[in-house]
Amino acid sequence: MEQTILRIRFSDPYSRQLLGRRVVSRPKNLLKMPSEMAFVLRVYIEPILLSRGTEKEHAIELQNLIQVLNLPSAGWHKYKSRRQALFGKTIRELHGMKTTNGHCMDVQIRQGSNEDDFILVGRLVSNSRLDTEDSYFSRDPVS
Repeated sequence: MEQTILRIRFSDPYSRQLLGRRVVSRPKNLLKMPSEMAFVLRVYIEPILLSRGTEKEHAIELQNLIQVLNLPSAGWHKYKSRRQALFGKTIRELHGMKTTNGHCMDVQIRQGSNEDDFILVGRLVSNSRLDTEDSYFSRDPVS
C-alpha cells in the first residue's frame, strides 16, 4: 500500500493561531477588491448583515458611516452630493458579492428622513432575488 505524505509549513505566528483555533477565514473575493474603501465598507457591513439574517436591513447615515469607518478627513465629507457619489461608486463594487454564508449583499443609497444626508442601506438576499429586484444597481444608466 502506497502512501503520499504532504508536508505544509506555515509561519510560526500563523501556526500558533491555527493550533489555538483563532484563525478567521474569509472568501477569496475579499482579497481581490480594487478599492480600499470598498474593502473597509465590506469588513464593516458584512458581520452586521450576517447577524441580522436574510431580508433584515441595516441603515446608517453617510456622515456617521465616515466616522465609523475612521476615514481620513477629506473635502468630500462636507458635501451631501459628493458623499453620495463616492459611496455610490464604492457600493457598485459590493454588488452581487457573496458573503461567507453564500448570500448576496444588496447595498443601496437612499434619502433618509434627515434631508441633510443620505443613508446607506444594506441587506442579505438570496441570489435569485438580487437579480430580479429593482435595486440601485439594476437601473439602466440614462444616455
